[in-house]
Amino acid sequence: MNTTTTHMEHSIITLVESNDESFSIIKVPDFLKKEQRDDIFNSLLENKNEFFSCGKEVLTKHLFLKDMFTQMQFKDLNSACDVLSKSILAIMPDIFSVLEVEPFDILKIRFNFIHGLDGHYGDPHSDDYGNGLEITILYYFHVKPKSFDGGDLLFYDNMEDKNIIKKIDYEDNLFIAFPSSKVHGVSKISSDSSNFEDGRFVGVTFIGPNIK
Repeated sequence: MNTTTTHMEHSIITLVESNDESFSIIKVPDFLKKEQRDDIFNSLLENKNEFFSCGKEVLTKHLFLKDMFTQMQFKDLNSACDVLSKSILAIMPDIFSVLEVEPFDILKIRFNFIHGLDGHYGDPHSDDYGNGLEITILYYFHVKPKSFDGGDLLFYDNMEDKNIIKKIDYEDNLFIAFPSSKVHGVSKISSDSSNFEDGRFVGVTFIGPNIK
C-alpha cells in the first residue's frame, strides 16, 4: 500500500493507492472551517424531522436535499451547503487529475444526507449504475465527542468475496472522493445513544458528465 500527501489550497490531501486495485482515494481532513462545518450540522439538527427511512432500511435515514433545494424551510441548510459545494469545486481540477477522470463542466454540487445510529451499516456496493457516474464524494461530520464506534468506509476487491482491501476511519469534517465504480461499504455502528444528534452523518453526492 502506497500513501502520498499533496497540498491543495489550505488542506492536506491524502492519496491512497492499492497495489491490487490501482485506484486512488482522496482524503481531506478538516475540510471546512469550524463555523462552516457547524452551520451544516446545526441546520441538519433543525431539520431532523425531515429525515426518513427508505424501504427496509429502518436503521438508516435520509434527507434528499437535491429534490427540495427550492423549499424555503431549507434556506439555511442550502446556504451552508453552498459553501461546501464551492470548496469542492475549487479543488475539482486536482480531483479529476488524481482520479484520472477526463474533466467535464460542473455548475453546482448538491448533496443528500444520510444518518445512522446503532446497527447502521452499508453492504458492499458500487455507485456506478450505468448512469455515467464517475466520482463519489462524501463529507463526514458528527457531534463531539463522537458517540459511536464503527461507521468506517470499507473498500473491497469485489462484491462476491467481500475481501476488505482498505479502511478509511470515520472522522469529523472529513472529505473523501473516489471512483464511483469501486466496491465499498460501511462497517456497523455500535452506540448506546438513540439521540439523533449522536448519529453518523454523511453528505453524499455523485458526479458525472450527465448529472444535472
